[in-house]
Amino acid sequence: MNENYDSLNEKELLTELLKAQKKTLLQTRIAAVTSVFLCIAVCISLIIIVPKTLHTLNNVNSTITRTNIMVESAEQSLEKINNINFEDLNKAIEDLSDVVEPLADLVNTFN
Repeated sequence: MNENYDSLNEKELLTELLKAQKKTLLQTRIAAVTSVFLCIAVCISLIIIVPKTLHTLNNVNSTITRTNIMVESAEQSLEKINNINFEDLNKAIEDLSDVVEPLADLVNTFN
């Protein structure tokens, strides 16, 4: 491109202007096509990624729900174990032993 536009006549100026506009038009078309391809690539990526992400999130949600149920069950079990009266249980085992021991001796006498 000629830097000294004062020395150019009208036809040469118009020619230079036309060259500059064609160059700008080419750059604009390249930018537009690139933008369209980029937009298409983003849309395809979203079409592929979003369903997989939703599926993964549903699996995580299901796992969390099952884990919460298991924790609640464990808490209930621990509460039941904590409510056991071990003194009464030991007394009952001792009483059972007192009853079973003479019966075992009686059965052994018949053998």
